[in-house]
Amino acid sequence: MTALVLLVGFAFAALAFIWTTAGQEVDGVLLADAKGFGAHGLADQATTLLSFVGNIRLLAVLFGVILLVGALCRRPWAAVAGICVVLASVAGATVLKTIITRPDFDVMDSTLHNSFPSGHVAAAAALLFALMLALPGWARWLIALPGAVGVSVVAVATMVAGWHRFSDAIGGVLLAGALCCLAAAFLHAVGLVPRPKVR
Repeated sequence: MTALVLLVGFAFAALAFIWTTAGQEVDGVLLADAKGFGAHGLADQATTLLSFVGNIRLLAVLFGVILLVGALCRRPWAAVAGICVVLASVAGATVLKTIITRPDFDVMDSTLHNSFPSGHVAAAAALLFALMLALPGWARWLIALPGAVGVSVVAVATMVAGWHRFSDAIGGVLLAGALCCLAAAFLHAVGLVPRPKVR
């Protein structure tokens, strides 16, 4: 059910920000403001940060950490599912960017180049969700807040660097969240992880 809500949110974000004049204008204003920070020397730092998010070696290390956490927490299949969420999120974002079109509403400084959803933000969010899948319920709260801050930093960096719009970041998080919920539902359905006990 949660996955459906997130997918509806994803569709709504695309509809509101991409296929309406007002949405494109809001995206443009937010992007211009973010790029303004880049003019103060933050663009290079944002690009450097984003290079880490897309680094294959770093991703391999993080995958190893997720698998180790899953093994230590006796949730190995949840860790494997988490890694699948990361891969599916990146692949999904890549495919969706080629499918979703951006109409021309003659919005000032707007381009027809579609960048919805952000693959970098989807990857960052999916890594957080993957680790949360591998952890038991009580431990997830320990990483939820710092993880959300990290994902937010990546999202802002994509805008400061001029790579993505605000809506792209929202779309990336919603996509990764929906895939995570689907993975969790599958794990429970086939009995690979126990259902949480209702108290």
